Amino acid sequence: MNDATKRIFDVCLGVIGVLIACFGLWRYFDERAQDNAAAAQERALALIEEHGGPAMIEGQTHMHAYWSSHPAFVAHIRTHALTTGEYAAFVGATFPVSEYQAEVRAFLMQTASIFERAQFCDTAGLCDRALLHAYFCPIAATTQRVYGPFFDHLNQEIGATNIGAGVAQYVESC
Repeated sequence: MNDATKRIFDVCLGVIGVLIACFGLWRYFDERAQDNAAAAQERALALIEEHGGPAMIEGQTHMHAYWSSHPAFVAHIRTHALTTGEYAAFVGATFPVSEYQAEVRAFLMQTASIFERAQFCDTAGLCDRALLHAYFCPIAATTQRVYGPFFDHLNQEIGATNIGAGVAQYVESC
């Protein structure tokens, strides 16, 4: 084999080596991207599972008991539109003296926490956004509208401003 052929052969081997290295790097980064996507999906599913889990169902049961303890008001809102102020006034008058206050408070704090974590997970890019939004966006506005006056009451009790803020932020991100 002459020197020219040997050089061509060496160059070809070098090019093949570089191509193999590039393919290996591409494969490595592709696997990392797939792993990150799977982890993001798992985090989103964990939040969704928690929102539909036993503790939340128990909390919703307590909310049902709270509303059931005010049948006249429930009947009234079925036939009359309430302003946000009227609804907030009702919550402000009845929630502090409700026999279900402790249980409802725990449910509201759990709801606020889930939405805050979902909002953080979404904005930080740690969760699968499409999955989070597919589940949480349809319920976020309703959650804000129904529980907003309760969150406002909890904030006023302790001089805070952030209880339930994650729900409002999530509504905006939808």
